[in-house]
Amino acid sequence: HVDPDGDALGSSLALLRALRQLGKEAVVVMDPPPYLRFLAKEGEVVGEMTSLAEGTLVYALDSGEAARVWGAPLDQAAAVFNIDHHGTNTRFGDLVVVEPGKAACAMLIKELIDLLGAQWSADLATPCLTGILTDTGNFRHSNTDRDALEMAGVLIDHGVDYARLTDRL
Repeated sequence: HVDPDGDALGSSLALLRALRQLGKEAVVVMDPPPYLRFLAKEGEVVGEMTSLAEGTLVYALDSGEAARVWGAPLDQAAAVFNIDHHGTNTRFGDLVVVEPGKAACAMLIKELIDLLGAQWSADLATPCLTGILTDTGNFRHSNTDRDALEMAGVLIDHGVDYARLTDRL
């Protein structure tokens, strides 16, 4: 994601942690802004990659067009999965899930993680909630709806330190 925000990083870290929990190798290719770096742990985020190993799957999250995907050569991927909530998404990639009715990409990632069967914890829920918080302006923007609020509540129930997280953001 070019100029990543809390939804781009939060969605990516939540999916990364779920995939790793399920025994998959995964990294987030991103240069997060300084105010969000506290979310990532050692070895989770790497800089630009000039080549991909054979069979690599790329998940392009919260990016409306291929040109906004930063740091990974999409043409070398075995497949590109485009997951986004922007109605302007150009539908690039091999598998495309775009739901403009969602307040944040993190909401789609929460649903995907549920389908994958990963076990929720504060470690997994915190970046996911970050995506919802930042894209709704801490529930002040007009995209805040019952779905976003209920999903945030479920994530908080997994042990997120909500006061600390909102203070850091």
